[in-house]
Amino acid sequence: MLALLLMLFGVNLFQAYSNEQFESLAKTQPQISQEYAYLVDEQHQLSIEQVVSQPNSFTKAPNSEIPFDLSHDTFWIKISLENPLSSNISITLHADNAMLTVFDVFLLNNQENELEPLAREQSAEQFAFPHSEFMLPAEQAVTVFVKVRANGPPNIPINLYQS
Repeated sequence: MLALLLMLFGVNLFQAYSNEQFESLAKTQPQISQEYAYLVDEQHQLSIEQVVSQPNSFTKAPNSEIPFDLSHDTFWIKISLENPLSSNISITLHADNAMLTVFDVFLLNNQENELEPLAREQSAEQFAFPHSEFMLPAEQAVTVFVKVRANGPPNIPINLYQS
């Protein structure tokens, strides 16, 4: 019980800190394009390789309209980012839900067609504040794949911040 209270206190503290310290990537770097899409994996069986090979299986939707629900399905979120700037941008991806049972993040460099795991098999602390950091290369596009499942609240906001 004490651990749960400490975790909830930590989540509230992080949310208060993040609201003060971080503005969304859309506000700090509006020229970086962001497109979201989702895929529901009801059987919890899709691998990252299968997901990447099925780009037409995703449904495009604004980040705020991804239909998370109480079914405990696994969701794959695809975030396409394009950086037209002449400098690299450091980005933090944060899933604003401390009740996640799955939080895996993969980065696909579209130019080199390389898939890099960024977050897998998180520690208890990382599950309390599920996040991953990566670099968005100058004048390039990347695709981020986020695999999430929660046993708690159905809403799983995915936030991007400039680090």
